[in-house]
Amino acid sequence: MQQQRQYEGQVAALMQTGDYQLALEVLDRLLLTPSNSASLHWSRCQCLAKLKRPEEAREAVEKVLRLRSNFVPALMLRVKLARDYAEPFDIERLLRRVLLLEPQRARAQYWLADVLLAKGDAQTEQEALQLLDSCIEAAPTLLRARLRRADYYWVLYRQALKAMQIDGQAVQGFNDAHDALEKASVDYVHVAEHAHSDRAALRAAKALARLGRAAEAIPYLDTLMARVAHEDPSRPAISKLRERVMLTIATGDNPVGGETWPMPSTLLAAEVAEPQAAPSGSLEAVVSAIKRVIPAVVTAPRQHPTDDALALQLAKQLFSDAFEPSPDLLGVNVAEFPAYQTRYIEHRSKQLHALGFIGLGDVAPHAAGLGHGVRPLMRVFRHPTLGVVWVYAIQPQWAGGVASLIQAATGHWNIQRHVHALSMLSQEVFLSTQMGGDNAVDWSSKSFRFSAVGESSRLKVMLAQHETRLKRVWAQYAGAHLIVPHSLQEFQSQWRVAMAAKRSSQEEGAGGLTEDDLRRLLGKRYDRLHERVRVHFQSLLANRSTHFLPKKYVIQA
Repeated sequence: MQQQRQYEGQVAALMQTGDYQLALEVLDRLLLTPSNSASLHWSRCQCLAKLKRPEEAREAVEKVLRLRSNFVPALMLRVKLARDYAEPFDIERLLRRVLLLEPQRARAQYWLADVLLAKGDAQTEQEALQLLDSCIEAAPTLLRARLRRADYYWVLYRQALKAMQIDGQAVQGFNDAHDALEKASVDYVHVAEHAHSDRAALRAAKALARLGRAAEAIPYLDTLMARVAHEDPSRPAISKLRERVMLTIATGDNPVGGETWPMPSTLLAAEVAEPQAAPSGSLEAVVSAIKRVIPAVVTAPRQHPTDDALALQLAKQLFSDAFEPSPDLLGVNVAEFPAYQTRYIEHRSKQLHALGFIGLGDVAPHAAGLGHGVRPLMRVFRHPTLGVVWVYAIQPQWAGGVASLIQAATGHWNIQRHVHALSMLSQEVFLSTQMGGDNAVDWSSKSFRFSAVGESSRLKVMLAQHETRLKRVWAQYAGAHLIVPHSLQEFQSQWRVAMAAKRSSQEEGAGGLTEDDLRRLLGKRYDRLHERVRVHFQSLLANRSTHFLPKKYVIQA
């Protein structure tokens, strides 16, 4: 018994220092003899969850609940596993059970509110709002709950604007919209002040400006401008919004959509046109939803008013592929990322581990994803004979309005899944293979050789192609050896050198964009868009020196 207590103390110490793998090994030795010790099984649950082994963690937590059916931490962990890995599991039942046992458990209140709001039912919405209010009062530092409440009021605000246009309820609609926007602004401002949330900062700025408090909106827009990289496609839109808010301050007018009355019909239409959430289902469902809200979009002559915006977006994608900025890798808390991202990297992790890859860790690249409005969770692996591989999935934010048609029609709102392989030879020769990204274009130079395969390709096939190409290139350099990073710092350093070589290679070719490249990128849209894409690409190329300012080399904790 005394020896077991010593082991249990050792497990507690290991878990406290974050060594969950060794703690799990000690626990497994202790549990070789069948035990009904709920504390041992609970420690094992926690280790498995921390090690991202969800199937085993689920089995372990069920064992704990058989021993202690009302153990609230185990019930909460079961719910968390279901949320993180998008299980088809009735978490509402478990959350209500938790709140019967501990009515003031704030995170359970937040999670249950999230479930109820997802139903979209008026009755459950009221219960959800009460839960969020109680949660925020009990746990003011749980910022996700406050952000969820802000999003709820933001939806109410847009619904009130829609009622003004469709039902003609001008006065009541304005009062409802003002009330909801005021409440949303309070929560968005609080989150923006206490967390690094680009969405909260942007929504806070918009809400304040629309409430006629333009001067208060400027600091949040300045914060966004400082965060967003110079090459990010969203930067011009943020800059333009800031200019409009400054114009409001200078003239006393309100082009941003505040309390000016009566609200201009064009502004009102623009407000209503932005969907409250991304419509589900097919492209036809998306188009149908937008038709119901903005009839003018479908009744106007087909003059492709968004061609230039689409051409610029595609040119920026090409430019980004050709001149990818050097990364600043940020340390991450995996639990803060959406389930579709974690599911994808877990899926790829199993495949890569089976092929002999070793994980280096999880990061979020500072420069990647900002154009989509989403930061991707990236998992990095090394292999002794292939180099390094990293994987991530990303789903751009729903743009709203007419821009959403572009996203849907071009597939830019779909979840995009990526696998990148990079090999570095000692002569600073790089070989790169990418799976995913329909706009990627194959090209080759002396120091950097790039090839793309479709997202539907099999991982083994992609890696086999990369290995074949690596052997072919390696044979050209007698005495060369493969440089494999053994830490995230080494990976970042190698990636920086690789991107420098890539940019140099592109500059040697004058940033050449061939007609074959354009035909591959544009497909059926080639005749309509190729000239505009080329003009935008050349403009970006001419100003590329401003896009790649030196960045501090650091992986932030």
